[in-house]
Amino acid sequence: MARAVALFGASILFMGAHDGMHRPQSAPSAWQTAASGKLSFEIASVKQNLSSKSGSDSNVPLFGERYPPNGGLFSAVNQPLSNYLAFAYNLDITRARMLDSELPKWTIADRFDIQARAPAGATKDQMRLMMQSLLADRFHLKAHLETRETKIYALELIKPGLTGPRLQPHAENPPCADASSPLSSSNGSVISTPEGFPMRCNSPIGFVDSKGAGYGGRKVTMQMFAQDIIIAPGSPAMDRPVFDQTGLTGKYDFIMKYSPQWNATAPAPNDTGPTFLEALQDQLGLRLESTKAAVDVLVVEHVEQPSPN
Repeated sequence: MARAVALFGASILFMGAHDGMHRPQSAPSAWQTAASGKLSFEIASVKQNLSSKSGSDSNVPLFGERYPPNGGLFSAVNQPLSNYLAFAYNLDITRARMLDSELPKWTIADRFDIQARAPAGATKDQMRLMMQSLLADRFHLKAHLETRETKIYALELIKPGLTGPRLQPHAENPPCADASSPLSSSNGSVISTPEGFPMRCNSPIGFVDSKGAGYGGRKVTMQMFAQDIIIAPGSPAMDRPVFDQTGLTGKYDFIMKYSPQWNATAPAPNDTGPTFLEALQDQLGLRLESTKAAVDVLVVEHVEQPSPN
């Protein structure tokens, strides 16, 4: 039976405690400027979730740019503070997980429910700024972005202007599946177009079935592809952010299939298919190159357990 993993949104690199060196704070990001300054929710409730449930949910995806209609309601259940930080500062998953080691343990272990009300027409970026204000108020958060040179992976085309056979410009036919539709059928296979791309649009998915592992999506930008690559199951551990340097614009459909390597030092002996990196090159015409770049990094100066509502 296939095990599908949907990504909630965008890309992340977190670094927490200040290292004592003075570094320039980043100018406000374009999305912060466009969302227009400091904003606050009209009303908000923050409660620690003390249930034993392991699942979490949010009507507004905490990662990425997907933004379903919500009427101004933000409702998230059983989420760690680290995920709310990621949402508030528009960080991707890789950078979020890197920040985890710098944060107090309770910010990952404890879970919180947040219910908040914004004006009905609020954009996702405006909700991000409202979340910054809420975290500052209830968790006494003090944080800022700094520009640092750090190691990254650059996602590049192997041959300029030429993609692989399983990376194609988005085709509108068949229409995209509804966001609430299932990812897989009753027999466990991912629901796909005749060309083999997942029917679900705007959000890459990773999956595992009896034939191996896969990573695919429809109507995604290459920036989204790069940011979400961490969810590809059985792929090499992404220990640094991935940035799109393909030069490809527009939206794409893609699918890659490979033999998962759950343990890079001892791959499964019966695996005969391509590795993740081989599939990336042969099927999509892409590669990951190790390099350095100036990256906006979130520095958390202070955070406390939340004050009562």
